[in-house]
Parts: sequence; structure tokens; C-alpha cells
Amino acid sequence: MSHPDKITVNEKGLSITNGSYEALMEWAEIFRIHYSRCESELYVDRGLIFDYENGEFVEISDTAEGWDTLLDNLERYLAMEDSTWRQKIADCPNETVITIYVNDRMFQPECVNTLMIGDAPPGDGTFFFNGDSVLLERVKEAFAAALGEDVPEDHWDFLHFFRSREWFLVHLCSRSVKEMPEADRLQVRQQSVARLAQQIAAHRPLSIVCLHGDSKPWVLSALQLSGVEVERCVFVESPADNDKDSFVNELAEIVRQSAV
Repeated sequence: MSHPDKITVNEKGLSITNGSYEALMEWAEIFRIHYSRCESELYVDRGLIFDYENGEFVEISDTAEGWDTLLDNLERYLAMEDSTWRQKIADCPNETVITIYVNDRMFQPECVNTLMIGDAPPGDGTFFFNGDSVLLERVKEAFAAALGEDVPEDHWDFLHFFRSREWFLVHLCSRSVKEMPEADRLQVRQQSVARLAQQIAAHRPLSIVCLHGDSKPWVLSALQLSGVEVERCVFVESPADNDKDSFVNELAEIVRQSAV
């Protein structure tokens, strides 16, 4: 008689046990999380796939004991930038694998030369470090325009290239503010200044590139609060607020200057 997997979750990580077998995973070691659904008349296979950066992975079926507890704790222990991840699981088409989490620290260089600061993650379920956002596509185009054939076309390869050039992305606001009333957006931005200042202080970049004009007062406040002196702080309107070509051209010029 087979035994179902049992999931145990705590603040350090999770374990999956089956009889004498046990797999341990720490939250900090998780690189990506995917949801997979494959159903037919003969079998049903649904669950999560946890990737390590070295290519190894662990699969957990939704029939495992503790499945609901695992889902309820993902946002508690991981920075799930995509607020629609539960709905994406519910709507996942058959024979499909979708990505619901990427640990952006895996793309963080040891030394950040240029810190790119966005206003907030998009509210459509995409995200720069998920490899599927409009911003990622435009940034990749700007790097290609500035640096030529050395820039990878594949999104995941580009994110590693982005890290190798000592660039990193953070946001003023940790959640999307696009649908908020103006007064609420202003309040959230103001409340986010201290957190952004801590991030700037932690990375100590030489340059800052701000991608949203509306964020400028709060980014400057955070920079002052951080105590970090940067060589330059420039502002480029994001693709959402400006035409694509202007954004790509402006950012490409900044990339060229940083490469000198």
C-alpha cells in the first residue's frame, strides 16, 4: 500500500515525507515555483514544481497531505510579487506549466553598479524577474541597442546577463498601485520611502535609474534617507508612460554610458 506525501511547513522551509523518505527545502534556496496541470481519462497530475538554481527540482502533488497549508503559507514566507498567483493556478489550462514565483535575489549581483527603480510591479500577473513583463522586453531591447550581439535573446539568459553587468531592479512600492485612487497611490508611495532607502543602503549602487516620473520625489527622498552618495541619478519614463522607442533609446544611451 502506497503512502501519500506529507508536507510540513515552518519559518525555515518545508519538508516532504513519504515513509522513510524525506526531502528538505529552505525558503532561501528556492529559485522558482511552477504549477503544472496534466489531466486525461487515465490519470490526473497536478502540483507544484520547486526549482533550485543548479537545475535540481522537487515536485509536490496537490494530493499530498498538507497541500492547502503549503499554499496558505507561500505568501507568508516568500515575496510572491504576482498577487494573482492563486487565480493563475485555478485557471491553469490542461497540459500547461506556469511560473508563479521567481526569487529575484538569484539575479542580484554581488556588487550593484546600477540600481534600476520602478514605481511598482505591474498588476497583470507579469513581473520583470518572472521573465514575462513588458518592462523586461524593453530593457532587453535597450541593452541590445547599446551593446549589440553580446546580449542574449532568451529572457532567462538575459536576466543572467543583466546580473553579470551588475544591474538590478527594485520597486518603490512592493505591490501594484495602478488601480488605486490617486490619494491612496500617494500614501503608499510615501509609506514605501523607508523600505526603498534600506534597499539603496544595502546595495550602495554607483548609479540609479528611476523608471517612473511620478516616483521621482519619493525616490529622491529615499536616496537622501539612505545616506548613499551616487555618481548619478537619472529618470526615464517607463514604457507604460512613454512610447516604446523613446524609452528604449533613452535607456540604451544610459547603458552605453555605464559600459564605458
